[in-house]
Amino acid sequence: MSNRRTDYALITGGSLGIGKCIARQLAGNGYNIVLVALPDEDLEKTKLELSSSFDVDVRSVGIDLTKNESAEEVYYWCNLNQLEVSILINNAGFGYSGRFDDYDLEFLDSLMKLNMVAMVNLTRLFVTDMKKLPACYILNVGSIASYYDSPFKAVYAASKKFVFSFSRAIRQEYLGTSISVSVLTPAGVMTNDDVKCAAEALGWSAKLISYTPEEVAEKAVKGMFNGRARIVPGIFNNIYIAMRRILPYRLQLMLISRHFKKKNVPIYKGEQSGVTEEVDADAGHEKPALMD
Repeated sequence: MSNRRTDYALITGGSLGIGKCIARQLAGNGYNIVLVALPDEDLEKTKLELSSSFDVDVRSVGIDLTKNESAEEVYYWCNLNQLEVSILINNAGFGYSGRFDDYDLEFLDSLMKLNMVAMVNLTRLFVTDMKKLPACYILNVGSIASYYDSPFKAVYAASKKFVFSFSRAIRQEYLGTSISVSVLTPAGVMTNDDVKCAAEALGWSAKLISYTPEEVAEKAVKGMFNGRARIVPGIFNNIYIAMRRILPYRLQLMLISRHFKKKNVPIYKGEQSGVTEEVDADAGHEKPALMD
């Protein structure tokens, strides 16, 4: 008789970066995988990589989560295919660097929809079914920006504060049930050349709190299964977070503002054809494709 699992872990932004590495970690633990990301070659490549590396079932959903109906489409697709989701990883998101008025309404609206609305909608849709299972997990990917007001990343940081607050609140609501809710708050994750260039420009302090997506994913999955409320990769990240209790608020704003105003820090953002990963970004703004 096969001991193979029948339940699935659903990972948004699962084709690249942290999401892809979390998918690998969970597939290595025997979980079947549903990858949700933009319908592009990265999604299909990751699906094939996982299928060939692990004895699990891997499905992919190519969709743009900034669209209002996308969360419901993902949920009903899972129901239609009778996929029991016991782990929900809300990882998809994107960020930017630059002055608030450098970005138009469409860009900011998409950021808020992906970083916040999609997470809330997917959680609400899946949580009712998850409550019926003996043990299940929700992991929301925030950021070290969750802890600070961040000039020149104002909307991004505010969206990650939302992720943090939402996660901690519903964790309390579901205490005593089968659902464990965790929030991951990494700093810089070296996912592509833009992030590496930004870390180089920001200097030694940025490098000190930056990790590879593989390192972050390992700590994230371990913390999630251990039922941790808040998962912070690395001792220096914890020190950075603790400094907010020591430094006066005005000094915090001044230092963060000066940090991101450095002239040689590249300004980058999501484009219409995709998204440049900033901390945990794996999704963008293309039209949905068929799911398979």
